[in-house]
Amino acid sequence: MKREHNEDSWLINEDLGLHVVCDGMGGHAGGETASRLAVQTIERELLGARMRPDDPFASAALVADAPLASALREAIEGACAAVYRTSKAWCSSPRTTRS
Repeated sequence: MKREHNEDSWLINEDLGLHVVCDGMGGHAGGETASRLAVQTIERELLGARMRPDDPFASAALVADAPLASALREAIEGACAAVYRTSKAWCSSPRTTRS
């Protein structure tokens, strides 16, 4: 079944080697906004991390031990916080998943 309105957002940033898909949860007000905000926040956070003196993308360590894993976690947490703040401002519950 194909929906008439797609609330998903995606991003490919070749410079970061980053592919993000956020699924705006249908049936919740603002799912499209939540998914778009999550994608934009993750990209912005990781671009900022790359500009730091301790660039996590420059580490040769295995992913589990690399600072990049922490930078990814922080970017996703930042996206969650941004969606939460937006939902409070709207007095509704925009929701998304990410992968």
